[in-house]
Formats: sequence, structure tokens, C-alpha cells
Amino acid sequence: MAIFYRDGSWWIDYRINGRRGPRKREKIGPSKQLARTVLQKRKVEIAEGKFLDRRLIDRTTFKEFSEQFLRVHSAVKRSKDRDDYIVARFSERWGPRLLSDVTSQHIEAWRAERSEQVSHGTVNRELECLKTLFGKAVEWGKLTDSPARGIRKFRLNNQRKRYITQGQFESLLAKCSDNLKPIVLVARHTGLRRGEILSLRWTDVDLRNRLIYVRESKNGEAREVPLNASVRSTLRSLPRQIGSERVFAITHVQKSFARACKAAGIEDFTFHDLRHTFASHLVMSGVDLNTVRDLLGHKSLAMTLRYAHLSPAHRTEAVEVLDRYVDTPVDTEAESRDSDVG
Repeated sequence: MAIFYRDGSWWIDYRINGRRGPRKREKIGPSKQLARTVLQKRKVEIAEGKFLDRRLIDRTTFKEFSEQFLRVHSAVKRSKDRDDYIVARFSERWGPRLLSDVTSQHIEAWRAERSEQVSHGTVNRELECLKTLFGKAVEWGKLTDSPARGIRKFRLNNQRKRYITQGQFESLLAKCSDNLKPIVLVARHTGLRRGEILSLRWTDVDLRNRLIYVRESKNGEAREVPLNASVRSTLRSLPRQIGSERVFAITHVQKSFARACKAAGIEDFTFHDLRHTFASHLVMSGVDLNTVRDLLGHKSLAMTLRYAHLSPAHRTEAVEVLDRYVDTPVDTEAESRDSDVG
């Protein structure tokens, strides 16, 4: 039994029924003396058999609470489908276990294991969902403390600049399943995020005016995205789903996209990198950064600058433009010798 200080408050830490009994932590407040007093009181209650632990009374399993969480909290969220998918994975792992029996050690083990399967960004998003779930468990009186509260996210390098060539994209497209192919093509030609594409409804598509209306983007704002001929042709070819307004029938593409990349021989490439590819190809084609910023829906140009990288060949072509303004004649024989040496 002990007291400790964390996040501006004093906490007490003790076990019920000996060393092998369940562990309990309580947040007391800013007073160290009060923490000592409460801890002493808990010792007496436990010794006299008068301690009443809500965690031992509440027999809610992780699966039962996760269903309540999705029904009450996630039902109205824009990310409902993503929450359903993430929570379902956690339920497969901890479903029959009591909610109160899921510990920080369990979550740390999951974090380590999951980081070997997917990117750190994906782990962070799944962990954030889990933190919210346990936070609601505390708020709704199912737990006294969240076991996920102290679990840290991975630090990410948000300046990733991965993109593929047009030839690689065509190879990737050839390896996509019939359901995945139109989604990948739309991503490549619009720069839309995965969630924006998968939540797309036919009421958001205006083929006559060649626009897609993104009702709520990542930054919370609506925007219009123009459609080129490739996207319009793809959308026209899609069958309408009976009883659904969604444009695309599938809601999860991670695994099928990874399989397509592997089959096409493309390594270290995620679905979001199609957005990088969209922006990079626009810049390499001479489109100005402000226009690219507008197409991507970035609030500031600073966000778009990371997409302003160019391929080495394109940089070489760019500096050749300066020769138009130089009076010095070009030594073609020297250039020929350079080519032979290279």
C-alpha cells in the first residue's frame, strides 16, 4: 500500500485480500495528508471486512460494455464505421474478460504486438479509441480509473513523403479486387482521405457539375472537390446499392489494399500515400501550391509544403529552363562525353 503524486493530485494504491488480490487506485486530490488518511481508512475497512469495491460487484464484460459504448457514444459519430471496426478487434481479444480485469499490462502487450502488424499511426488511432472507451467506463460508473490512461502513443513523423510513379500506380490498380479498384482510383485522382471516400453518398456526387461535396472534412469544414474524366467514368460505372445511399459497398480497405501492394511489388506504401501521390504528381506537373492546398482542403499553405517535393528527374528538367536565359552556347560535345562517362 502506498501513496503517489501524479498529474497534480495525490493517489492511493492498495490491494484487496492480500498480495494476490485485485489492485485498486483512487485519486484523492492535492492534499498529501488527506491521501494518507484515506489510505489508512481503506486499510481498516479491508482488515474488518467492510470494504466495498464496486469493481467486484460490477460483472460487466468487455464485450458487453463495448456494445453499450458503440450504441450510445459512437452511433452519432462521423467515424462510427471506424469505431465499429476497431472495437470489434478489441472484443475479439478481451470480449469474455470482465471490463475491470483489463489492465494496463494487457494494453501494453497489445500495443507492442500491434505495432509489429501495422503502422504506428494506426496503433495510435486504435489506442485513442480504446482510451475513449475506458474513459466512458469511468464516466458511466463502471470503473474507478482507466487502465489506458497512462499508455502513451507512438511519436510520429508527420513529414512522410511517400508516393509512387504513374507506372507503379497502374501496376497497383491491376492487382486490386473489383471492389477495391474504383476506391483506389478515386483516391489517386481526387486526393480524398480514406474516410471521406468510404463515407461518400450519392447525394454528395454531382456528375453534371463535376464535383464531390465533402460535408465534413478532417478539419471540420466542408469543401468541393472537382472530378476529372477518370473519376466521372468510374463513378458512372458503379452499381447502386439497394437500400443504401453509400457509393461504395465496402467500409474497410486496409487488408485488401496491403495485399494489392504486395502483389504489385510496392513496399512501404499505405492508402493515405495515394493522397501524397495525388499532390506530388500535381506539383510535378506544374500546378501551384495554393491550388494544391485548396484541392487537399488544407487550412494553411504550411501544411501543403510537405507535398512540394519533386522527383530528381523533374528537378533536373526544372533547372534546364534557365538555359533559355543564358547567352553562353551549350557545348554539346562535352555533354556527349559526360553521357558516355555516366
